[in-house]
Amino acid sequence: MSFFPEPVLSTRAYDLYEAVRDLPIVSPHGHCDPAWWASDNAFPDPAELLIIPDHYIFRMLYSQGVSLTDLGIGVHRENRDPRAIFRLFAQHWHCFLGTPSREWMEYTLYRTLGVNRALTHHDLQIIHAEELDPPEGRAPVFWKLITNLPVGTHADAVHKLEWYALRWKIETFFRTLKTGCRIEELRLATADRLANCIALCCVVAWRVSWLTMLSRETPEALPAAAFTDDERGVLERSTPESKRKAPRDLDFYVRAVARLGGYLDRTSDAPPGTTVIWRGLSRLADLVKGARIAETSTPTTCG
Repeated sequence: MSFFPEPVLSTRAYDLYEAVRDLPIVSPHGHCDPAWWASDNAFPDPAELLIIPDHYIFRMLYSQGVSLTDLGIGVHRENRDPRAIFRLFAQHWHCFLGTPSREWMEYTLYRTLGVNRALTHHDLQIIHAEELDPPEGRAPVFWKLITNLPVGTHADAVHKLEWYALRWKIETFFRTLKTGCRIEELRLATADRLANCIALCCVVAWRVSWLTMLSRETPEALPAAAFTDDERGVLERSTPESKRKAPRDLDFYVRAVARLGGYLDRTSDAPPGTTVIWRGLSRLADLVKGARIAETSTPTTCG
């Protein structure tokens, strides 16, 4: 069955179609104001090109409870907020799934206009934080954080800053796993062996990170919470005479471990980090083992 009663008309129609079939679609479903072509002026913003003139688009948004005024319908151009209009559209983009409007809009965005990112909606909050009382000799910290979590009060902002501060501890933990335990260089035959080894390395990395942070936050803590009697004995004997008068708190023993790992422990030095503590713990394990062997061995007399 043909929609064209005369073969000649049918042939002409197909010829016209073949001539334009590969050209981009530049009209919003044919609902175009003739003044667009009469004036040939550039559109001031995407909302006025894609949202406001297309009743298929704004009727869908209106059905979802969006006010026509918020979409710029019936509002003078000077009183519109094109960014807010397009954000409303993006926020309800999922409502167009399975509709011809979505097919046309995707064609317009991704093929005609060359947009190379998926249309999404994010409500972002920017937190600006400044350190008011920095340590002596150090510049204050300035943070500008972008988050998609709700921030409505000062307490909310502080809460998000506390979360972000934990990121450094997480990064330090994984750095210890990679550079200290070298988990990326593991060559084990089965997944179970690999999982067991990684689990053991996580415990080691946790102890290194925990010692580093604990000695900074509570340097006067009891050392028995972190070191055994044998470890403390070895560390005390390895401490230089000039530093043995310091209080025997957690900071004393952590610094002794760090010195075994190459920490210079000068007055101007920053607190020891995970790298020197990791190296120091490795050496401490060997020294403790050697000390135990020396204590249990039977002395021999020669000659």
